[in-house]
Amino acid sequence: MCIAVRSSLPYQQPVVIKISEPTTTSGQAQRLTPYQKGQEGVNRAIAEFQDEGGVVIQKEVTVELNGIRNRFDFVGEKDDNVLQQIEFQTSYYHPIKSITPHIGVLYKDDFNLRRKYFDLHWPFPNYKYSTYSNALMNMMDRIDWEFAKGDDITPIVNNMIESIMEIGISYIDYISDRKNFISEMENIKIRESISHKALPIAYYLEGRKDLALWRLNYYIQDFETDLSGWMKEDENSRFTRGARNALQDYLEFAEKLKKVMETESR
Repeated sequence: MCIAVRSSLPYQQPVVIKISEPTTTSGQAQRLTPYQKGQEGVNRAIAEFQDEGGVVIQKEVTVELNGIRNRFDFVGEKDDNVLQQIEFQTSYYHPIKSITPHIGVLYKDDFNLRRKYFDLHWPFPNYKYSTYSNALMNMMDRIDWEFAKGDDITPIVNNMIESIMEIGISYIDYISDRKNFISEMENIKIRESISHKALPIAYYLEGRKDLALWRLNYYIQDFETDLSGWMKEDENSRFTRGARNALQDYLEFAEKLKKVMETESR
């Protein structure tokens, strides 16, 4: 798994990175290994990142959490509060290997708030944590990018990079502005399982305690309605127990956030 981390920029038409075969002195194409092609793409991404004012913190970073290792091609930042993330998740179904890019953002103030008050047990560095992440395929009419032994992977890799640059990074740039991130959650373009907690926190961090409280109460009613519906069918079903636990969990979260808003000024 490889992750390239970028931070927020004003929206602009992205530059498409192309991976192509170098030529020998005879003019014939020199075939690169998949690793070399990947490194070429990474080096071009780093160059573009630095040209845009980014600072590369470190290359080839490996973070281990609960016995699982995640490798980053590079880690860097441009904005004090936002990190942009591109993650490549791989699957293997013999003889096909597929790659599914995920795009996401990390708001550092959201991360720090959850670590301090909401028992978020996440070790530093925080590169792997996402305030929000989504598979690129959910924004496109395709599933993933597939590779088989013996294939010419250059056009497949180029297509994946074009999709990331034209669609993924444009969206990352958009939601790196918290007002846009809030709008996406309000319009249910981001699944509610994330918005339930991320939206009230975002409103609080934007200095809108009134809207944070309104959203907390709205979601509590939502959880109560869900529980009531399941109880009418069967008070002891696993669905009822799940809804009851979800409500209890959210009530505890809401109580903690209300106490934070009472004691911490924004």
